[in-house]
Amino acid sequence: MSIINTIKGWYGGGGSPTVYFVNNNMNIAQGNTTVSCPVGSNVQNNQLGIGAVRVGFVRVKVESNASFINTGNVYPNQSCARVIAIIGDDANSNQLQLYGGDTNLAVPNTNFDQIYEFNTDMYLQNVNVLLNVTNTNAGTANYIVSVEVAAGP
Repeated sequence: MSIINTIKGWYGGGGSPTVYFVNNNMNIAQGNTTVSCPVGSNVQNNQLGIGAVRVGFVRVKVESNASFINTGNVYPNQSCARVIAIIGDDANSNQLQLYGGDTNLAVPNTNFDQIYEFNTDMYLQNVNVLLNVTNTNAGTANYIVSVEVAAGP
């Protein structure tokens, strides 16, 4: 299908979002984690506004990186976090990839604060952020991560 809603529509939704969701200070351990951000009818305590959205921003902020496992080798004596993908859904089993994911790991032992924008023809009920953390000492420390979504129709 060709583009129905052009990027001109982004300015109205991006400038005054009708839905805002934030999940602050989550502890993310070694491995893969999915952070689900409801933006539609599945209202949560940390959500402002309600309604399906199709344009907006996703922000992923690493506030504290984890202690790494010292293997004694040159590599991988580091801890890394990355966004694997950002997926939207309409709550009816239809999914849409909003961001294809980081091709490389983040700079080792470094926090990051990234903003991803999306503009789609499908109205979304949920935005899911898939994160990966590698080589951390899960027994003593985890990554501290916050995820927020600001979006509109």
